[in-house]
Amino acid sequence: MSKRRQVTPLRIVRIFLVMLASGFASGCASTNHLPTRPPDARFGQAMGTVMAEESSRLPATPAATEMPEPATRIIDAIQQIGTLEDAALDEVSGMAASRTIPGVLFAINDSGAPAMLFAFDDSGAHLRQWHLEADNRDWEDMA
Repeated sequence: MSKRRQVTPLRIVRIFLVMLASGFASGCASTNHLPTRPPDARFGQAMGTVMAEESSRLPATPAATEMPEPATRIIDAIQQIGTLEDAALDEVSGMAASRTIPGVLFAINDSGAPAMLFAFDDSGAHLRQWHLEADNRDWEDMA
């Protein structure tokens, strides 16, 4: 029986930084491309909620997708490429690279903190933050 390693917020950040160092995200981004409202604010609701008109467009059953081939690249050493520069972000619970803005990362805090979304560049410098109209109830990850 294999023993699972405990996944801690620090481990998630380290894994993400390794992925960045290996080419997962590249380039620098200007902060003027960042939205002034949280990504899901265009729906008129807080993140995590969907208005009735939007939910009617969602399929009843998600479409099946093919899984990509597993990566075979081996990383020799962990290299720190940045440090998150925001005192309000003291217990990172999830982090994801922007799919539309190269070099921008989004992060959330663990429960007990205000519901906020933070944006950073790939060196860890704070770009922007948004207060969300939602409850932060032990968010564990984001994608």
